[in-house]
Amino acid sequence: VTKFKRGDRVGVGCMVNSCKECAHCVKGDEQYCLKGCILTYDGVEDGEVTHGGYSTCITVREDFVVRVPDSLALDVAAPLLCAGITTYSPLVHFGAKAGGSGYSVGVLGLGGLGHVAVKLAVAMGNAVTVLSRGQKKKGFAERLGAKYVDYQDAGQAEAAKASFDLILDTISANHQVSGFTAMLKASGTLVLLGAPTEDFLVPPLELLFRRIALAGSAIGGIRETQEMLDFCAAHKITVDIEPIAAKDVNHAMHKLFKGENEMGRYVIRIMETLKPGVAVEPEPAVDVTEWTVKGTVIPPEANHQAKSKDTAAYDLRTRAKVAQKAPYQVAVKTGEKYYFCTCGHSKTQPFCDGSHKEVNQAEGLTFQPMVYTAEEDKAVYFCGCKKSNTLPLCDGSHKSL
Repeated sequence: VTKFKRGDRVGVGCMVNSCKECAHCVKGDEQYCLKGCILTYDGVEDGEVTHGGYSTCITVREDFVVRVPDSLALDVAAPLLCAGITTYSPLVHFGAKAGGSGYSVGVLGLGGLGHVAVKLAVAMGNAVTVLSRGQKKKGFAERLGAKYVDYQDAGQAEAAKASFDLILDTISANHQVSGFTAMLKASGTLVLLGAPTEDFLVPPLELLFRRIALAGSAIGGIRETQEMLDFCAAHKITVDIEPIAAKDVNHAMHKLFKGENEMGRYVIRIMETLKPGVAVEPEPAVDVTEWTVKGTVIPPEANHQAKSKDTAAYDLRTRAKVAQKAPYQVAVKTGEKYYFCTCGHSKTQPFCDGSHKEVNQAEGLTFQPMVYTAEEDKAVYFCGCKKSNTLPLCDGSHKSL
């Protein structure tokens, strides 16, 4: 090691190695290594799976280590090595840093990635607008120095058409981009930073006649990551974080699963908290009252984008995986009819009372009510097994599969 010495403040981002020989690596874009970069977490190197920040120690080639400026606290610098470089790289690549005040940037979503994107674009001198739903995050956006557009408001969405040189789409949930490409100026670019699991439709004529580009971006190279850290230090940019002990990771995941930590990032202080004899606490039990069928009625004016049954089943399988396949207590009355729905507008998911079924029918979808026949309060599993008529629920008898 020649670049660092004992006691230096350093960080390791999303990569720990690459081939260092291909055209992308030589250029400094190691994240696009033609042979595949080695990720810091869930990557494979020398036959071993990498565990990143969940490790008690880590060995990394010095070429993949960056220097953390003295003015950046280590806990706020840590998420910059992920969210920071993920948003900084496309801002630089697509001209926002060079564009200054004459460059208009839209940030779609104001969560962990989105709030960092706003801070960076504001520091670059851009005219920044947050695109989000409702009014809940308007105050937060304005405190960050951005304007705000509720894209579900038809008037605001119409006024925002042809407004932006660049839109950073930070939303990871499945969504369509067609309404947002209309907000780009001619020759504008929409860059995907989130990772939706579903394909989406792109209006080809809109791309053609206004020379609009749809692009994607994945983190950044090591040289650019160091540049990002130095930029953040110079402009006093940090990430909104909530430090937690290592033993509390399951509690944090549970909050994320329930959408209770919308704008910040959890930072795990490993060495301070994961000590001999201290075990990671189990995930808290699911509150039965949050999964009853009696609850919020979906307003008819809600911008509800229904999903197909197959998609909903996939979503539920994903939820089950996140919950480590634990059974959920679902309190419903035997024989009553409820709809299998993942609309996201009610705490009654995956059930709803069908009050919005007209919306489904208008979109050409056939959401048939399912009759719940299990005993009341019986533990049932979210399942996409297609082994029985109890979908999306089953009694867990085949869980060994």
